[in-house]
Amino acid sequence: DVYKRQRLRGDLRYRRVNDRGHRANIGLLASPVTSEISAEYRLPYGDPTHQWLAFTASLKHEDTDTARSTTRSVGISRTQRRGTHWTETNYVDVRNEDFDVAEQDGQSNLVLLGSSWTRTSAIDAPRPMHGHTVSLDVRGASDALLSDTSFIQAIAKAKQIIPLGSTVRLLGRATAGWTLKEALSELPPSIRFFAGGDNSVRGYGYEELGPEVDDEVIGGSKLLTGSVELDVPISTNWSLAAFVDSGSAFDDSPSFSTGVGIGVRWFSPLGPLRVDIAHPLDDPDNNVRIHISLGPDL
Repeated sequence: DVYKRQRLRGDLRYRRVNDRGHRANIGLLASPVTSEISAEYRLPYGDPTHQWLAFTASLKHEDTDTARSTTRSVGISRTQRRGTHWTETNYVDVRNEDFDVAEQDGQSNLVLLGSSWTRTSAIDAPRPMHGHTVSLDVRGASDALLSDTSFIQAIAKAKQIIPLGSTVRLLGRATAGWTLKEALSELPPSIRFFAGGDNSVRGYGYEELGPEVDDEVIGGSKLLTGSVELDVPISTNWSLAAFVDSGSAFDDSPSFSTGVGIGVRWFSPLGPLRVDIAHPLDDPDNNVRIHISLGPDL
């Protein structure tokens, strides 16, 4: 079968709300799988170019092959830049989620406490020839601090662009996730790990890979995914790509699913537009899936 996940995204940004440097942003995402409306208000403090506070609110609904959920959240975060490349963000996120995963119905109330570190090194270009991004997000909740359950989770991500000669690029990405929690059924889908989709393992449906109960995917406590992509230019703003993705969401030991494919890239004024045709090697009942995405390489 041929699969296409259509998405419409819009953002309204106020980069200068007042003369004190306050900013505001309203975002909208609409698709058959995910719909979300979010808002952020940011105000600087201390060194206004390196330190700021942000207040956020969002309403998100997901209806995938594996789960349905509606999440309402409000949060506050403090961000500060550390040196030239590092950014540190500490946050509190209050989240209420109604969910249905593999006939498991539930409601979750969490007060998430977290800290994330991100390092980015890349040239500012539509098609950068080198650069990398690494991030680590550690978060958790406690039933002693107004949450329904307790857990600790860590998510690490990395992307790398390596030049092969003067025009050809090799792009790699990897994600690893780990959750410390005895009863995963107490966690909502937004905290569990799934694999599959255009930002995970292409060739498979969005979040359709993970541990199963009665042939229903319920999500896992751990995650490993990786991708290698060769990008070859064919004109000024166009290139062709060939890729291999593999990954697994799991509890005990990983069972990797792999997808291979080819794609075309248009480096538009809004960022790279990618159209990929991917074949799932571990799913003989399916032929190819079409994935369309827009956004920077790093």
